[in-house]
Amino acid sequence: MNPQYSDDFQASLYDGYIDPGEITSLEEIWENAHLNSHHFHFQKIEEHIAPGKILAFGCGNGSELEVALQRGWETEGFDVDPECVKELQNKHEIPLHTGDFFHLELASDSYECIYLDQVLEHLKEPAPYLKEFNRLLKPDGVLFLAVPNIESIGSRWKTLLGRLRLKRNRGKHYDTWHHLFYFNPGSLAKLLEREFGYQFLAMGNDAFQIPGLPWYKKMMVNVFQDVSLPWRSTCYVICKKIKPQDL
Repeated sequence: MNPQYSDDFQASLYDGYIDPGEITSLEEIWENAHLNSHHFHFQKIEEHIAPGKILAFGCGNGSELEVALQRGWETEGFDVDPECVKELQNKHEIPLHTGDFFHLELASDSYECIYLDQVLEHLKEPAPYLKEFNRLLKPDGVLFLAVPNIESIGSRWKTLLGRLRLKRNRGKHYDTWHHLFYFNPGSLAKLLEREFGYQFLAMGNDAFQIPGLPWYKKMMVNVFQDVSLPWRSTCYVICKKIKPQDL
């Protein structure tokens, strides 16, 4: 997005971005939807690497931490919101970090996996983070990224409806109030390989299902989940570290 928000505005945006109530008392149907989505992600990750040490970057309400722990991962989390981290520390006895990510002094070659679910598009400058993730991953460690897919059939359809004035709140699906970058899985995978020392492993449609979908939409999501056609509005990319970055 251009122009981007100021640093001060962005800091205020993420101060309280997650309601602490989402950590302590999220409605059950929404909690299950998040948990199921993360289980799907970890199933895909574990096709490429066995459970080991993981850093969940932008861990938000902590649902990915819960799933990682259930699946036997040695789990750490990071979030920019200190209140969020405080609530998570009351729930999980694991290392949790907040503050300036680049001043945490985390050791190189520490993690089998670094996990970002709907986070990369929020970063004002993604490149330094992708380089730092490379440093933190063990050789052959896996980076998991789930992001909105700007070129998906779903996104293109919403854009077309907006142009034809058949959709209320034209452009709402771009989420410009907090999304700063827009990706598609193909270009993201190529960027990671060309610029940041990763090797592409897998990509696909994401699995999150909004609670309360009509039965026919649920059936469509389940039937077409593993179809390679990029029809869903969000996607995932999995890659592995193949060479250290010159930081």
